[in-house]
Amino acid sequence: MTSDGGSGFPRGDPATAYDWAKEKLALQHAQIDGLDAKLANAFGFGSALWAVAAAFLALRSTDVSPVTFGFLVASGLVYLALMAISYLGYRIRDWKFGPPFEWVRHLADEEEDVKVTWNLAIGINDAYRVNESEVDKKGTWAARALWLVAAETVLLTVGLLTSLT
Repeated sequence: MTSDGGSGFPRGDPATAYDWAKEKLALQHAQIDGLDAKLANAFGFGSALWAVAAAFLALRSTDVSPVTFGFLVASGLVYLALMAISYLGYRIRDWKFGPPFEWVRHLADEEEDVKVTWNLAIGINDAYRVNESEVDKKGTWAARALWLVAAETVLLTVGLLTSLT
């Protein structure tokens, strides 16, 4: 790409780069919202499993076998881990949204529109890059939470089935 006389920016209308960077960042923030929803749903589902287990056990006799008790304790420990992981994953909240408005306003007073738009596109893309590692961390926490829901489900199911014998 050729430059516009040494400014460091390509020639032509920067709107494509700006729109692309803006859409990319918007999609990233939608992904973040989706991961937060997964974390909240994992926690909610894990909590609902305990409500179902409590209702099931309320219909049974009061004596619970050691095997059933062991599975219920193991499931409770997994639920505690699920609560912690859901909370820690949700707490990743330091997101970048692009350059601050004051900077853009100052730049608009000093530079021509083409350069302002290029700088905005670059600033928005930089925010996307900074967010990437944090999004990956949040995704890892969400995956762990979903695995813990699966483990809790298996442990509770086995525990409740052993109470039938």
